[in-house]
Amino acid sequence: MLKYKLLGKRNPRQPAEPVKYYACLITSGKKDLQHIASDIAERSSLSRGDVYSVLEHLVDLFPQYLTDGQTISLGHLGNFRLSAQSAGKQHPDDFTVHDIKGLRILFKPGKQLQHEVKKAKFSRSL
Repeated sequence: MLKYKLLGKRNPRQPAEPVKYYACLITSGKKDLQHIASDIAERSSLSRGDVYSVLEHLVDLFPQYLTDGQTISLGHLGNFRLSAQSAGKQHPDDFTVHDIKGLRILFKPGKQLQHEVKKAKFSRSL
């Protein structure tokens, strides 16, 4: 069950308009690699240590794969890839590597993950 609270926000472009309320999800905690490894070990014949080792190696390899220009596909979980943030230039010849301001990691969930998340139920927290 996903808990949410309501937050009142003003439109900064229209400060005279009344406040509108929006749902804001409340996180209930955090699952780190140790917890995830334990949960997976309970569902498999692998030990928690084996699962944790695999997850640690996956985390270690992600930056290498992404900075090599690879898309990382994790099956039904989804795909990860990098996207560049850059300044716009009027002419392509004016663009240099210094105009690239940063990178973002993009995640596109797999269809099965999207389908399962759509089944979530909500309850309002006071």
